[in-house]
Amino acid sequence: MGHTWLRVTINDETRDVCAGRVENEPGMVNFAPVWPVFPGHPFTLFLTHLGMILFCGSLEWWSLLTGSPLPDWMYIRRLPKGG
Repeated sequence: MGHTWLRVTINDETRDVCAGRVENEPGMVNFAPVWPVFPGHPFTLFLTHLGMILFCGSLEWWSLLTGSPLPDWMYIRRLPKGG
């Protein structure tokens, strides 16, 4: 399974953005693409988001019903810069 992230271009400057790790910042991520980057089709992106909503929602309900903690990767506390 591949890694999905966001590649943004603003004013001719392109940066990779990924929420996979707390240390990641726009343009400073913990990976390097090893294959050509393919653009996402809007319909595929919609289905991906819909799938993640169902997946994460079911994990939250399971946690609520069983009293078990949420997986560590779901919510990562981010501190403001300098704080």
